Formats: sequence, structure tokens, C-alpha cells
Amino acid sequence: INNENDEVVATRLVDADDQMYFVDPASSSEFNRVNVISIQGREYIYTDGDILAKKSITSQGEIVAHGGMKSHGTIDAPDSTIMGRRFQVHGVGENSRNPVMDYGIYQEEGDWRDHPALCIAHVTGIKLRAKSGNGGIRFFGGDDGGMDDELFSVGNGDDNVWVKNELVIGGIHVREMLEDMGKARRLETDRNVEEEVRSLKNLLREQVDRVVQLEDKIFHLEKVVGELMTELEKL
Repeated sequence: INNENDEVVATRLVDADDQMYFVDPASSSEFNRVNVISIQGREYIYTDGDILAKKSITSQGEIVAHGGMKSHGTIDAPDSTIMGRRFQVHGVGENSRNPVMDYGIYQEEGDWRDHPALCIAHVTGIKLRAKSGNGGIRFFGGDDGGMDDELFSVGNGDDNVWVKNELVIGGIHVREMLEDMGKARRLETDRNVEEEVRSLKNLLREQVDRVVQLEDKIFHLEKVVGELMTELEKL
């Protein structure tokens, strides 16, 4: 103890109740629980339990929590990756009071009873990628919170968009529209067939008329030939 500078110098401070918990400022420390206003790490922040902060969590390196990590302010690790088993936005069950953001993932402002949505905003564009052999990108509905009620998928097994139920565009059910188009094509086909049959009948009548005319000419020619033969016999 340096009373002149009001300093307490120790390489390691051990908890009186359990020596498994200690403070070693120049190295690693072991705590059961630490409640702070904000957490800042020059290299990294690591815990086997939870990280809780009322304002913010900031680290120039990694942030690793094998329990949970919660901040009522920001969680910032600009030069590294934040990893965890799940991600949950602040405001679930209450009004998040979040303003509209151009960049971020957040729960929109509004009373929880009005079912505020999760917003994903990035004004310079959003890309989603998943291998088609692994199911592609799928979208689900339903009220049970599961992922069983698939609505549609993009690239699920191939490069196509698959809609499980009906596709509606501008209030028009595409299935009904296609059925109507099919009926219209069939009617048009029927009209075309009828027109073709009518044309063939007219052509057939023309050919029959020509045959009748030709038969008349042949009959007249035979009559003339017969008369000539009669005159020749007289001679």
C-alpha cells in the first residue's frame, strides 16, 4: 500500500469466500457477475456466463459470451465478429421506441399489441444467398412460431420460385387467370378449327362443282363424237 499516492498495489486480489474468483488486472480475471454501466475491451471481451450492460458494449477485438449478451445501448466490435447462438432485438414484448433507420436490424416503434415488425434496412441493397441443394431461401407463415408452414421458396432444389398455395398479383389469382387463359386459348382453337373446317368445305364444294362441270363437258363431247361416227358410217 502506497499511502503517499493513495495507491493499492497487488498482483492478484482473491475473493475471500471462494478463491476461484479473483482479480488480476495485468492478466485474466475470474468473476461470478459484474454489473457495469458500459463495457469496453481494448483487445477482447470474454466470459463463460452473461455480459450485461445498461448502456453499451464496445471492443476493438472479439466479443464472446457463452451465456447471454445484452445491452440497452449498442454492441460495437468494428474490427471483429460478434458470435452467438441466437440474435434477439430489444423491444420484444414492449415498445422498442426505435426510430426509422436506413441501416440496421431493429424492431419498429409501436405498441406490442399492434404487432410491430422486425425491420431489416440497408439502403445500398440487401443480398440473400443459400445453396439450392440445401433448400434455397424459404419464407414461412403460421402462428405457432415454427418453420413448417412454408409459403414460398427461391432456389429450393433448382433456380425457380415455388409458391406453395396461390400466387396473387394485383388482387388477381394467377391460377384462375391461367385457367381463364387456357379456356380462351381452347375457345380460340375451336374457332380456328371451325374456320378451317369451313374453308375446307368451301374448297370441297368448289372441287365438286368443277367435277360436275367437267362431267357435263365430257358428256357433251361424247355426244358430239357419237354424231360424228354416225355421219361417217353413212358415208
